[in-house]
Amino acid sequence: MRGDKPQAKANVHHLAASARMTPPDPPEHLTPDAAAKWRALAPELTRLGRLQPRFHDAFELYCEAYADWLHNQRLIAAEGRIYASEGRNGSLEKKKQAVQQRDEAAALMLRVGANFGLSPRDDAALNGDAQGDFFAALEDRLSGRK
Repeated sequence: MRGDKPQAKANVHHLAASARMTPPDPPEHLTPDAAAKWRALAPELTRLGRLQPRFHDAFELYCEAYADWLHNQRLIAAEGRIYASEGRNGSLEKKKQAVQQRDEAAALMLRVGANFGLSPRDDAALNGDAQGDFFAALEDRLSGRK
C-alpha cells in the first residue's frame, strides 16, 4: 500500500487521570441519607477532580448538612410549619423548630457546597469562567476591539 501508514498513537486517546479514578465509598459513620447523597455526587466530583482525599471531611460535612435539611423538610411536610401558642396577649402563631434547623442546614450546604462547585455560580468560578475583568472588557468595547 502506498503512502503514510497510520500511526497507532494518533488514534489512541488517553483518559485524564481524574476520569479513571473510582469514586470513594461513603464513610461508614455517615447517616443513611448522607451516604446516599455521597453516592449520588461523588462520581461527578471525582471526575471533575474536586473530591480528593484531603477534601473528604468537608464533603462529609456537606452530606450530613443535606441529611439534616432533608430530615427537617420531611418533618415540616408531615407536621406543618407553624403552631399556635397561647400567651397573655392571646393566640400567636410561631414557627416550629424544624423550620429554623432546616434553614441552618441549607445555609451550611450553600457555604460548604461552594467549595465543590455545587451551584451554577460556584461551578463557573471553579472552572475559571468567573466574571473576569470588567474594565478590560469595557475598554475593548469602547475601542472597537470587541
